[in-house]
Amino acid sequence: MQANYSDQPLHYPTPGQSAIFLAGPTPRFDEASQQLISASWRPEAVRIFAALGYEGIVYAPENHDASPQRELDLLKQARWEWKALDAATVVLFWVPRVIDRSLPTLGMPAFTTNVEFGLHIGKNPAKVVYGHPEGAPKTRYLDALYTEHTGRQPSTTLEETITQAIACARALQMQDN
Repeated sequence: MQANYSDQPLHYPTPGQSAIFLAGPTPRFDEASQQLISASWRPEAVRIFAALGYEGIVYAPENHDASPQRELDLLKQARWEWKALDAATVVLFWVPRVIDRSLPTLGMPAFTTNVEFGLHIGKNPAKVVYGHPEGAPKTRYLDALYTEHTGRQPSTTLEETITQAIACARALQMQDN
């Protein structure tokens, strides 16, 4: 498995190799407290991919060392993500949404994730796999879109979502052959 982070050059899959993009909320850096609001879920996802023996590319739209994305060049980040999303065999959406109105950043509200989800479920639902933890707030509409467009139910664990993404990537590769 090759993890490819957004502070690295984009790696494209070789023939026969799949790539899975890890879409979902990214923890924000709170300038006032000088710390991340919450931990990223992506390092755990990369560990699960490795433990499951996945041999493709995992696109992780954050820094390779998990350092906060401060003073981020938004357009540079967005372009990396757009290219990786297009190159991905599967777009995995994991939405551990946190909305904390006491924080200036609101926690991990996943506003951008909502836009990306709508774009990709409408563009190519066959390559979308989606899940969120039980009780994640404000996911009912995403759940309905996912079920309507794919006929599948959202997963409720990160490992289950990853397992489904790997199976989806294999199935899509078989269709292409």
